[in-house]
Amino acid sequence: MKRYRLVFAFLLSTLTLTSFAQENTQWHHYNFNVGGGVTPMVGADTSRLNTGWNFVAGGGYNFTHALGIVGEYMVNQSGVSDRVLRQLNVPGGSATIWSLTANPTLRINPSGRFGGYLIGGGG
Repeated sequence: MKRYRLVFAFLLSTLTLTSFAQENTQWHHYNFNVGGGVTPMVGADTSRLNTGWNFVAGGGYNFTHALGIVGEYMVNQSGVSDRVLRQLNVPGGSATIWSLTANPTLRINPSGRFGGYLIGGGG
């Protein structure tokens, strides 16, 4: 239970700090994002795949303060576990997922102190 409190406190402090950073940002027609990280395995995949990595990059256009569109390229890669490789009698393997999406975005209360956004789309 103590671990969940620590995670909650960390997330709350991160959200608080980012809200101050966003307070002074200017509105632009163009936007971009880039990110990456660790891809942990959960459920049945934990015995088949190793922890992997992920990467995302995207960019888009804001038509108004509230409405925009973002295109994103994403990749997730994980190694196949040694146990599965032995069962299949193969020297190596990996699992890779690529995606390319177009996502309309709708910002709620973009000029207010608190707000949010909705993202839709497919790819």
